[in-house]
Amino acid sequence: MDKLDMVLQKLDSFDVRFERLETRMDKSDIRFERLEARMDGTDARFERLEQKMQEMKDSLEGKIQKLQETTDGLEGKVEKLQETTGGLEGKVEKLQETTGGLERKIEKLQETTGDLEGKVQKLDSKLDSINLRIENEVLRAVHIIAEGHIDLKRHLDEAQADRRERESILLRILNLEYEVKEIKKRQVCTA
Repeated sequence: MDKLDMVLQKLDSFDVRFERLETRMDKSDIRFERLEARMDGTDARFERLEQKMQEMKDSLEGKIQKLQETTDGLEGKVEKLQETTGGLEGKVEKLQETTGGLERKIEKLQETTGDLEGKVQKLDSKLDSINLRIENEVLRAVHIIAEGHIDLKRHLDEAQADRRERESILLRILNLEYEVKEIKKRQVCTA
């Protein structure tokens, strides 16, 4: 009877662990929703930035160089994010830090665009291609993170299947131990 209690306690501890894992998965989903909301805000800022750039007419060459450097920095961060997709929670935190840096850079860029004038017609096509490039790379990074989330779900399902198999084996062992004891009792009684 003690072994059955011990098995039941272990089953309870497994249930507690799986509930914690489900809670962590729910928290990860909430973080993804927050990240998506931040990305929507970033898209809106890009649209406002494009409107301001169209109103300016000269001295944009130096500022476009800064924008290109910012884009290069963002590309490096996106590549780092793609390389470090092993641990989902760590990746989400790094992505949030990256988007925080991106937001700061966007705010700084918006402050500096107050001085910009002229040459907007020549640079509209360059700005559009840069915005498309940023959107494509960030969306690709989000897709990679989503794939990691799917892999974690699959691993959870596999772990639960293993747990059920272990429980079944433990119950069979307890049953066999009981039967062996009964056989020994009969042998002692008949001897």
